[in-house]
Amino acid sequence: MFFIFDNPAIQTFWMKDMLFPIDIVWISHTCIVDSITPDIPIPLESTEINKLPRYQSEAL
Repeated sequence: MFFIFDNPAIQTFWMKDMLFPIDIVWISHTCIVDSITPDIPIPLESTEINKLPRYQSEAL
């Protein structure tokens, strides 16, 4: 998946309903890789929505 946002801002994602682990590559508005969050695990089905980990970009 590739998400493009109109304005630079800190973005947050979660893994709700994902079926496999993923890596998130955070790319700046200048098309530079700012950071990588590797191997994000699948949450347990029993995890409540408000307890799901959030993964956030580090820079704008």
